[in-house]
Amino acid sequence: MNIIADETSKCSEIVICFHWMWNASLNPFSNCEPAVWRYYDNVDNIMIEDAFRAGETHAILDEYTIDFKHQIQICNIDQNKQRPIKRLECTTKDQTMRAERFAFDLINPKRPFSGLYGWIPPFIKETVKYLKITKDQLPSKDKDIASMIVAKAAAGIIEQSKLIGKQRQGENLAERLLEKKDAGTEEIWKQCAFLYSLDSFLYRKMNEAMRLVGDDEYKEEWRQKVRLLGPFCLLLWDSPFSKTAAPRGKVFYRGADLNDDLISIFKDDCDKEVKPRRSFQSFTSCSRQKNIAKVYGNVLFIMTMKHGFTVNLKPYSKFPDEEEELIFPGVCFTIDRMKFDENAKKYYIYLSLMQQFSPLECDRNSNEDVPFSTKVQESPIIVFGTSLKKHNDVNIRNLFNVTLLVSCILKGQPTQRIIHIVQAGSLLGRRSCQRLNINQRYIVFLEPFFDGTYRPTDFEEVPYNNKINGLLEKTCGLSRTYPFTEINHREAALTNKCPPTVSVYCPSEIPSTTVTLLTTIATTTITSTESILTTTTTTTTTTTTTTTTTTLRKDPLDLAILSLLLDDHQQNNLSLSFFQGQNHRSLFSDDEARQNGTNGLSYILIINLIQLIFLNILHVIL
Repeated sequence: MNIIADETSKCSEIVICFHWMWNASLNPFSNCEPAVWRYYDNVDNIMIEDAFRAGETHAILDEYTIDFKHQIQICNIDQNKQRPIKRLECTTKDQTMRAERFAFDLINPKRPFSGLYGWIPPFIKETVKYLKITKDQLPSKDKDIASMIVAKAAAGIIEQSKLIGKQRQGENLAERLLEKKDAGTEEIWKQCAFLYSLDSFLYRKMNEAMRLVGDDEYKEEWRQKVRLLGPFCLLLWDSPFSKTAAPRGKVFYRGADLNDDLISIFKDDCDKEVKPRRSFQSFTSCSRQKNIAKVYGNVLFIMTMKHGFTVNLKPYSKFPDEEEELIFPGVCFTIDRMKFDENAKKYYIYLSLMQQFSPLECDRNSNEDVPFSTKVQESPIIVFGTSLKKHNDVNIRNLFNVTLLVSCILKGQPTQRIIHIVQAGSLLGRRSCQRLNINQRYIVFLEPFFDGTYRPTDFEEVPYNNKINGLLEKTCGLSRTYPFTEINHREAALTNKCPPTVSVYCPSEIPSTTVTLLTTIATTTITSTESILTTTTTTTTTTTTTTTTTTLRKDPLDLAILSLLLDDHQQNNLSLSFFQGQNHRSLFSDDEARQNGTNGLSYILIINLIQLIFLNILHVIL
């Protein structure tokens, strides 16, 4: 019987809940003393309610047995120790808020926070390594892998529970998780979120281990927990619902009880002119309600989101009124300011949250194992060019925009000679990052973005050197196209440089020069193996009316004449908006006035082309 789902719906929709309580008085059966009633924790409460609804006479917990007939709990190791119990019906508004859930529990009293380790936490990396899965086999991407990880997570939960004397709780949690084993990644994650929201050993022990990351003294201790708690941690971390960042400016609250030494550590960071970046290496439960978080401790953290990923647990929690927001591990923060409230006797510490890679993430030697041919196949646009400028993102430290001088297009439609690349660097959720250092030449793998800009596909760029030419020769699917000529076309002629040869070992690709010209201008495309500057060019064409196509040999004189014709053709047809760097589609507009002005030129070009073809035929015959 799936009581978990019933309990969730009752607490979040019907808002009728049942809580079991036990009498904690010194003399629990005394009628002379006021009774002190305490709640069972969430998992024990679920186990008791499950047994009660099923009509059983007893519910067996790890430490106690619940006798429904006599309304008592009996100690499992000493049956003479008994206490009264009761069942309380309430609504979600009547529930006692779990203030301790929204408070920092410092495992290492000397380290209130961690350093920077990248947006993928070390605990997650070690879990992936332990499971022997690749980046493309994460549970959100592979249903079969998700089922396998669920099985390992359930086994790990049970083994961990045995170590702390909570075996029945562990078996109950594992059973609930296994119910969703084959239900798909979204249902699996929802169940993980629900189990995490419970007040149990699971969320405590998992976060305890993760908070030890970065401390050499406890390195082996947290690594030992990867096998037991890592699979569940990965299932929760790889959320299929956290594809977009949390709203910028959103505020979350969390309490803490810190001693003077720890408070001084936060003060030292706050007083620095350049604010150091710190990180949370565990899952961090916060509330969107200030009144809930401020109940606990002598410190209230007020955290404002700049850029990062969180998940709203309210739809999955038994305590929806807590408005729990889960901040993912790896989120970084700066300590912006602090103040002390004399009336409340509480420190207010203001943090700015951001999710990012560590500064050294892209500076390390690349271990990207993607073949060059795969990059070519999966990238719609490939250019060869020089990085001119890098503009760092003010909010996300490892993202930057690039101004690139394009010398040659190796794949895709022609671009401007100067293009703007956005979201380069370490983009959240991608496996690769880019460097694109200034004044260096690269082969860059791109995709169109918006408003005439481009962004990298999920591949690292390839620095250009002489060894790359051999790789280009052996890679199929490449061409050589010059960027659109701008108003200063002579300068462009000096910078338009394609690699010597590409795709020459591909039998299906003929290294000839194909020229396509149109009488009604829609698009202009040229493909040649040599140009007037002994550089190979390719331009793709879309036609609307009369099309003339011919294949030329590699005669330098023919290609020189061809380059002059096409250069003249482009100069007379480029619009002002194109010169000003606006959308290149304006070059191919249906403006009647411009069309009338170019018809005469088109006829001349056709005549010249016919003459050129005739000369080539004579050249072949003779």
